[in-house]
Amino acid sequence: MNVLLVGFNLDGAMGDNYYQLCNNMVVDKNYNWFGLSQKNKRLKIDEIDFKDVLILEYNKKNLFSIVHEIKKIKNFIKEKNIESVFFLTPNLVFNIAISLILKGKKMFYFLHDPIPHSGEKILRRLVINLQNKIVSHLSNTVVVASDTISSSIKRNNILGLRNKKIEVIELGLLDNLAFKQLTQEKSEEEIDILFFGRIEHYKGLDVLAQALRYSESLGNNYTCQIVGKGSLNEFIKDKDLSLFNINNEYVSDYELASFIKKSKIVVFPYKNATGTQTIQAVYYYGKPVIVTNVGCFSDYVVNGVTGFIVDNGNYKELANKIDFLIKDYDIRHKMGANAQSVTKARFSMNMIAKKYIKLLKIEN
Repeated sequence: MNVLLVGFNLDGAMGDNYYQLCNNMVVDKNYNWFGLSQKNKRLKIDEIDFKDVLILEYNKKNLFSIVHEIKKIKNFIKEKNIESVFFLTPNLVFNIAISLILKGKKMFYFLHDPIPHSGEKILRRLVINLQNKIVSHLSNTVVVASDTISSSIKRNNILGLRNKKIEVIELGLLDNLAFKQLTQEKSEEEIDILFFGRIEHYKGLDVLAQALRYSESLGNNYTCQIVGKGSLNEFIKDKDLSLFNINNEYVSDYELASFIKKSKIVVFPYKNATGTQTIQAVYYYGKPVIVTNVGCFSDYVVNGVTGFIVDNGNYKELANKIDFLIKDYDIRHKMGANAQSVTKARFSMNMIAKKYIKLLKIEN
């Protein structure tokens, strides 16, 4: 069978996920694997062991450029006799075109954001919803990253997918964040609390600020490190900015891994979320997490075993869990050890790739 792996959004973790999934899927020589993506300075898609790959270069603001690239895609699909396709990243134009070209063929769509998160601008949210709806309905199977997301789609008939076949395949550990030598080094846990990721209002850092103030009122003062690009001033009061040490930039993978390694706990107090590959990296370094009950977090965190799940927006509950873990060294490290075990059992990228390949066999 000739299978096409499509991925156009190559920024950040989404691009890393596409690149690493493809590298692990093409190992299975029972299928002929083809790639379709765009040129990217960071990720060398053409170095993946595809039977062949089409790398596009286009001006997204130029309609003629886009139409020209769609013609190239159509010719590539016909020439390579593509029989099945995996859409592994969203794209506002090409995914729709490809799904129409391949209508009637076996199609699998990874639906990253069934409901675009509140960090997206309104127009982009509308376009993402349109793309998600069209490609999802044309696909044989929709893939989502957690049982919670699947249940939410069915319960609320999101995008009209209540009766659609939905498979759950978790997001894996990104290998570019896994530095084995760091796990073997001893380092001081000099950071009490770490948050990392793009700084946006829906990430709940204002709730974390409330939790830290509440802890202060109880006589607890903790160091809280934020690593990520964005403006806290838009949603954090000026007087609360002093609660954080802010590294307001994108850091290298190794630097981020080092921050995780030096932390006691990692906190993700999101107000809404869908898929995530943050938890997996934290687990790899044996650190417990505190998360809110949104998106994949409640599926990827085993409450009381690898960390704690708190109610979204409940700053007192968040503060209490922070206090508990920071003060109890033994429990914290036991949870961290549990987290490392979960990483090996659930989040290996090779294991995730095999789950995608299994979909081909089921559809056959």
